[in-house]
Amino acid sequence: MALSKLKIFYTMKSFNIFFISLMLFTLSSITANAQIRLGGGFMSGVALGDFSNTYSIGFGGNVSAKYMVKENISVGLKYERMGYIAEQPDFTGINTTPPQIDPLTMNNIYLTGSYHLMPNEDINIYAGLNIGVNLIRQYIVYSGPFLAPQSQVVKNNEFTIVPKIGGDYMVSEEIGVEFSAGYAIAGDFQYIPVSLGVIYLLDEKYILDMIK
Repeated sequence: MALSKLKIFYTMKSFNIFFISLMLFTLSSITANAQIRLGGGFMSGVALGDFSNTYSIGFGGNVSAKYMVKENISVGLKYERMGYIAEQPDFTGINTTPPQIDPLTMNNIYLTGSYHLMPNEDINIYAGLNIGVNLIRQYIVYSGPFLAPQSQVVKNNEFTIVPKIGGDYMVSEEIGVEFSAGYAIAGDFQYIPVSLGVIYLLDEKYILDMIK
């Protein structure tokens, strides 16, 4: 237990140092060519491996912000929240009531990086990587014929990496739609996140006015 807490402490400490360094770099490099894309949308996650033994598909949403370091390279931040419903096993013929596993929730905080293949085009395909922390909470309720309901919360904080591909289509100079899919690895939890949402482009004049 102590070793696990120490691992989580150093993971969070390293993440915080990386996050602060990225923010300082971003603020110091904003120029007249700066471009920020704000996004948000719906998403789902398809469970894989051992994770799929109990759960199948989760649903949720996300918000994000991207800063274009160059016309074809972006860095940013992303927050995701998803919930999964447990698939109960078949206990036919067994007289005892099995544990009831309530929905599992995931809260992901990522640093993001992407390489855009078609910058300045209405349709822009990209590939990239999300790195961050997945805060996982699972609520388990135990009950039975001779047992009063009891609940337990299982917590996991996992370092997470997500290779991804995606694309966006600008329907106007400021508004577009975005689709992305990836392969998430968060400790023993593996899943395919799929996202569909909208993006809003902040022009360089608005950005410069904010930081003056």
